Amino acid sequence: MDKKTLLIICIAVIVVFEVLRRVLINSISNRLTRYLMQGDFKAFDALSEQFLTRYLIPVFNLDFMKMNSYLARGDEENTNKIFEHFDQCRLNRAQKYAVASNAFYYYLSMEEDEKCRKYYQTLKENDAANKETEMADWLYDAYVEGGCRYLDRILEVYGNAQEKAKPQLEALLARNYENKGDKKNANLYNKKLKQYAEELDKKLTEQGGK
Repeated sequence: MDKKTLLIICIAVIVVFEVLRRVLINSISNRLTRYLMQGDFKAFDALSEQFLTRYLIPVFNLDFMKMNSYLARGDEENTNKIFEHFDQCRLNRAQKYAVASNAFYYYLSMEEDEKCRKYYQTLKENDAANKETEMADWLYDAYVEGGCRYLDRILEVYGNAQEKAKPQLEALLARNYENKGDKKNANLYNKKLKQYAEELDKKLTEQGGK
C-alpha cells in the first residue's frame, strides 16, 4: 500500500469517526432533553451516568442539564450541591451568567436572601450587555432589599405590557407599594392579582371537566 492510499484511508477513518461522534452526541443530548421534558428523571439519571455520556457530552453542558433536572423535581439537596459545584468550576462569562441566573431565581423562590445577594452580584458582574438583568433588579430590590426604587419604571412597563405579562408585574407593583407603605395601591394590585388567579383556576377547572 503506497503512502497516498494510506493517507486517504486515514483521513476517511477520521472523518467517519467524527461524524459518528457528532451523531452520538446529538442522540444522547436529545434523549436527555426528552427525558427532562417528560419528567422521566429515573431514565435521565441512568443515561447521564453512563460512561459514553460522560465521555462525549461537555462537562458543563451535562452538569447544567443535571441542575435543570434537580430544579424540575424540587430536589433541594442536590440543587444546593450542584450550585456549590459550579462555584468551584472555572466558567466563562456566559456560563457564569447562566448558572447565576438559575441560582438567583431559585434562592429568591426559597427566600434565602444571602444566597440571593451572592448570585445577584454574580449576575450583574457577568451581564455583558448590561441590560439583561432588569427583571432581576426589580425582584432583588423589592423582595430582598425591601425597596421600591424601580416603582416608576415598573409602572411604565406595566402600562404597555401584554395581558399575559401583567400578573407578574402586578405582584411586583403590590410588593413595591407595600415596601413604600402605600396600602391603598398595594391592595389595588393584590386585588388584580387575586382576580387573575381566580380566573385562571376557573379555566383550569373547566378544562379538567371536559
